[in-house]
Amino acid sequence: MIDKSELDTLFRYALALCQDRDEAYDLLYSNIEKLLNPGKNIQPVNNKMAFMKRCIRNSYFDIQRHKKIRLIKSDTLQNEHQALQQQLESLEESMIKQQEVEHLLEGLKSEERELLYLWAVEGYTAQEIADLQGGGRGTWLSRMHRIKAKLRNKWIMQPSQKRGKQ
Repeated sequence: MIDKSELDTLFRYALALCQDRDEAYDLLYSNIEKLLNPGKNIQPVNNKMAFMKRCIRNSYFDIQRHKKIRLIKSDTLQNEHQALQQQLESLEESMIKQQEVEHLLEGLKSEERELLYLWAVEGYTAQEIADLQGGGRGTWLSRMHRIKAKLRNKWIMQPSQKRGKQ
């Protein structure tokens, strides 16, 4: 039905498409089966070489389309997984930092927390705090210095595992 020279021609055609010997053999032999076992609704083949080349080409592009779909799904899933992993790590870091801050702020008086809030969160300068709370700028600077020192000492005294160091 197919002689050796035609088989070689079809193999070279399959190899030209896929650039892989094993894949070319797979394409060739799977499509020879289509020629030998045509099925119920297939009309008789007049030009077997044209039919075989069309079958090999269609099979090759079907395989490539399926590979692309799998790659897209795989890449999408991998990207989603990485984004989710980063969010989880970020959430975990935030929780640890929040616990550390809460632990550090436990030892402060309410006036000290208020001063720290005005300075660190609201961004007020020492002069603005002095104008708001009353008193001199130097008084608020020295209070701020004492609060920072208190927090620094408490931070240093924490076990290193609580601070995320191992």
